[in-house]
Amino acid sequence: MKKLLLFSSVSLIIIGGCKKKDDSIILSPDKGISEIVFRAADNDVLLQDVTASITGNIISADFPQLTPLNYLVPTISFKGKSITPAGKVPQNFENPVTYTVLAEDGSTEKFTISANRPAANLTKAIVAKWKIIKDSVTNDNYVYPGGGYITPGVYWGATVDFYDFIENGDLSVHENGSDFNTSYQLLADTTIYIPDLTVHGPTRIQTLNSKYLTLFWNNTSSNGNGGKYHRTLYLSK
Repeated sequence: MKKLLLFSSVSLIIIGGCKKKDDSIILSPDKGISEIVFRAADNDVLLQDVTASITGNIISADFPQLTPLNYLVPTISFKGKSITPAGKVPQNFENPVTYTVLAEDGSTEKFTISANRPAANLTKAIVAKWKIIKDSVTNDNYVYPGGGYITPGVYWGATVDFYDFIENGDLSVHENGSDFNTSYQLLADTTIYIPDLTVHGPTRIQTLNSKYLTLFWNNTSSNGNGGKYHRTLYLSK
């Protein structure tokens, strides 16, 4: 007798369907600023890096006397999706600047950054015999009011070169083999009136501390050609 083998057939039922959306993903609400540094490499007006202090949402950066605050580049470390304004972008810090950090979940938080400078006693600080380090001139079609074109370039100071600001308001200069004596008057807006140098435009103090003095001139041609001239004089004790 033949043995019958009965095989049961098993139906495999595959139930297909749409994948359910994972509602367990939670977007982070984290948002904050952990560090702000104004690096000398990004800011020509700084001799060394300036790191801001952070207290909650209030951030404060202390700069040397007379540091121009109208064009500073901050490097910002933050937690969140984005920050506005962006870091590494120049800002005018003459007044506090507000930064907004956006978190992954769409929430935001504001942080206020203030730049501070100690008041400078210009009258006392500038009196010294300053050595000339470098005198740098750029000229983009600038023409003197009476005619004449300023040759651009860089003069590196010799050991005998100096600007000597004397306490009584006299100024003696020896530069590139030439001498002249004139006067100077400190003005309230960190400019110096030097009669013999008015042809270059207003004389502005860009840096003044116990070691360095930087003077800056910026002028535009009066003949309407739009020419511009810049001169930066770097001095040290």
